[in-house]
Amino acid sequence: QKCTAATEMLRQIVFAPQPEFDMVKSVAARALVQLSRTSLNDTSMVIEILDNGTYGSKEGALDALGYDKMLPSEEIQRSIIAKCVSFGESRPRGMMDPRYGLAAACAGWSHGIVKEFLEDCLKADDTPLQYVASNSLKGKYVKLR
Repeated sequence: QKCTAATEMLRQIVFAPQPEFDMVKSVAARALVQLSRTSLNDTSMVIEILDNGTYGSKEGALDALGYDKMLPSEEIQRSIIAKCVSFGESRPRGMMDPRYGLAAACAGWSHGIVKEFLEDCLKADDTPLQYVASNSLKGKYVKLR
């Protein structure tokens, strides 16, 4: 609803140093990306969160990419992929792979940029990530969880 009055409150939640693994931070980060962007190409808040956020915040920012089918420039695509190649490898047991949203967004991104990343996602121990990555390699968006 573009309730920009909530932006500052969301920033406080998203960029608070603790807790590291927090669903509230994840949802707040997704909302902050959605409220802050000027278009589906504007990933400036995603980059800010990836550079300065906690695990939960980063996961939420990546979810915004996939759920909203955001389409940044190829330069930004490369940057986001580089920041997230190994993101989540050391996550606690039982947590889903945080690259799920990013892998979903890759369906509409440049194949040459995302191919290696998506192929790596196919090797992950996370079935939903494998499903999304497999479809993204074919350029197909899927209905997300």
